[in-house]
Amino acid sequence: MNTARKIGEVLGRAAVFAGMLCLVLTAGCKEEKEKLSLDGLPKDLRKIGERLRDKDNNVRQEACIDLGHMGSSAVPAVPYLAEALHDSVINVRLFAAMALGDIGPEAKAAIPDLEWSVTHNEWKEVREAAQKALVRIRGE
Repeated sequence: MNTARKIGEVLGRAAVFAGMLCLVLTAGCKEEKEKLSLDGLPKDLRKIGERLRDKDNNVRQEACIDLGHMGSSAVPAVPYLAEALHDSVINVRLFAAMALGDIGPEAKAAIPDLEWSVTHNEWKEVREAAQKALVRIRGE
């Protein structure tokens, strides 16, 4: 009987830990809002836009990196990168911020989301990347 109680306590602690881990992994995200339609993207960027919505976070991360490499050619994707700043996965948020910085001054539409990331994101790396992107966008 005593062993069963101890097992129950351990399982209870494990459930609490699993719940806390889920909260930590999604910390820094805004409430889920309706996603932008990909119809707003030019055809040549639509495939990358689709990758930003992929279930695999590595695919979403790579899409952010690819858009960052495109620089100002990726300007139509700025709203979608701003949306990615609120992704549930830290690395996607990080690379979205970096991509917006790589786009530069033409990514001004993302300033409110970047400012939100600087002040509300729980992860230091994301906050720093968002701050650097703001500097590049504002030309400071």
